Amino acid sequence: MTRARTSLVVMACLLLFALPASGEWFDDYEAGLKAARSRDWGTVISRMNQAIGAKPTEGAREKTYGMIFIKYYPYYYRGIAYFEQGNFAAAERDLERTRGVGALDLGSVESYLRKIPGPSTPTPEPRRETPTPSPITPTPSTPFPQTPATPTRSPETPTRTVLTPTRTTGSTPAIDTSTQIAQTLARRLISEATGMMNTARQRGADTAAKERFNSAVSQLSNARSLASRARTAPDWQRVSDAAEAARLTFEEAIVIAENPDDPNADIRRRIRIALDSYFGGSFSNASEDFQRLVTEQPENAMLWAFLGASIYSEYYIGGEVNQVAKRDAEAAFRQAKKRLRELDPRYFSPRIRAFYATVR
Repeated sequence: MTRARTSLVVMACLLLFALPASGEWFDDYEAGLKAARSRDWGTVISRMNQAIGAKPTEGAREKTYGMIFIKYYPYYYRGIAYFEQGNFAAAERDLERTRGVGALDLGSVESYLRKIPGPSTPTPEPRRETPTPSPITPTPSTPFPQTPATPTRSPETPTRTVLTPTRTTGSTPAIDTSTQIAQTLARRLISEATGMMNTARQRGADTAAKERFNSAVSQLSNARSLASRARTAPDWQRVSDAAEAARLTFEEAIVIAENPDDPNADIRRRIRIALDSYFGGSFSNASEDFQRLVTEQPENAMLWAFLGASIYSEYYIGGEVNQVAKRDAEAAFRQAKKRLRELDPRYFSPRIRAFYATVR
């Protein structure tokens, strides 16, 4: 899964033109996630129904606004909501259909499928003990006592009821799709990082930017080592993080090698990394990167705008409970408003622009 590349003019922080996608399904999905956090299962079902109606296809990287991508798994959340309400048939249909776990991990698909009771499971009959036969007393006319006959069981009459399982999840566990998806993504990112290493070597970064190149090689080696031991979805996520870090560091080495005398080469690279994090949905990383950048370039309105948007996105996804994050987002947007009247709808969602408009 290749991450979208973003071109920009650094000092103005311009991006490639990207039309905003329709926000209706995304808004419903986000509202469903918030409801899931508070265990409001009725709202989860209602909002996921609306999201699925507008966008029925799931994906690990679905485009929302501008170049922002999210994990979109509405069947996963609706299935769990059905399960919590006791509608096991509907829960099973959704959980067997979903392709993964979203940003809010409520448990593996397999764990929920195992807990769903099978339909019309008969209650086993109590075991019947076979009575011990009484010894046969020989009749007077029989010269020798008869040996008691060994009772035999008819094969058609078992001593206990044999139940045929109504579900196969006990003997054949359901495939954990979230782990499969995480593994596929991680291996693809390792492949991308390896390709970037070869490109960096071809462009002389292994000598002109030796320190950064060697650092990237170490990161890639770490990703491969983690992959050899990965078993769960979180394990594979760590592999992805290490591989993505390696790819970005190889790109940094290329920039340094190709622009040895350019004083803005490093700042361009760092803005690009921050934007990569923001548009990839890694808002925490983006917030940290933009915070450092605005310290160095306090007059850049777009940097302040992206900082505010990153912090606000964390605040919203976290359930709008962290008031410190809300105040930090407002502070960043105030700095942007000194130089920028409105946010560009190509890069910021209606929700972020609406919040920006309330900042004074």
